[in-house]
Amino acid sequence: MSVRSQFLHSIEGLESRPVSRSSLESNPDSNLEPSILESKPSKEKGEISFIQHNTARNQEALQTVLEIAFQRKTDLILIQEPFVFKKESVFYSIPHPAFDLILPDTSIRPRVSIYARKKSNFQYTPRLDICNDSDIQILEISGNLESFLVFNIYNEKELEREKGGNTPRSSTRSRRRKYTVERKLQYIQPSIPSIICGDFNAHHQWWNPATRKAKNAEVLVDWLRKATCQLLNTDASTFWRSNLREISIIDLTFYTDNFQENTCGKWAILEKTGLDHKVIGFLVFTR
Repeated sequence: MSVRSQFLHSIEGLESRPVSRSSLESNPDSNLEPSILESKPSKEKGEISFIQHNTARNQEALQTVLEIAFQRKTDLILIQEPFVFKKESVFYSIPHPAFDLILPDTSIRPRVSIYARKKSNFQYTPRLDICNDSDIQILEISGNLESFLVFNIYNEKELEREKGGNTPRSSTRSRRRKYTVERKLQYIQPSIPSIICGDFNAHHQWWNPATRKAKNAEVLVDWLRKATCQLLNTDASTFWRSNLREISIIDLTFYTDNFQENTCGKWAILEKTGLDHKVIGFLVFTR
């Protein structure tokens, strides 16, 4: 367990307050979505389970998805826009006794975080040598299985550094702030089989046939194709607001096609947290 995780376990006042079911938003297309809500899945040997969710910096939503993951015995929780707070120049987030918390080690507010279940049957290593960024995390999963990388990505315009940072605020304001994919991801080449997921804030017919016009997707699509990525999503909506004219699919899951032993599948919408973004689950089956 990292020093940061150990410190978080001692923080007081962060009581678990899951969002009540009465506060959940209704979604008219919920009956059309794939779901594994009927029963809590039983863990099979060699199965690694994932949850990905944008919690919109909402403390209660993050606590709720942690409880969902705990009940489901989820191995890895990939969060975009986590609730974070700063103490003595270090960023922290909400702890959970069943999970190790992994945050980017940056001076800019992190917009991604990962929780790894302590009782999982694999090892994980943050690959800071590949990327150390506030909007991208890369873990290497290894052990008695085919090793692979996990990318957790929040694709949004870069944040300005606070006073005292390496880049003056006036400097970031005077130039175009790039999205994460353009700023960082496009220069990373996966060296081993990989899973790439997150909130990409991009629209393209590849993952949403209802898209009329591609938006913020050119660099992403080019990178995904060069990395020989396959889409794991179904055509289910991942983001919902009452004023949307068409379904929105911006929370995406891909995998590279060079896995030799592992397979990816069972992508599904899980329980709600009351936010616009939906909770997504999927599995990796190892031999």
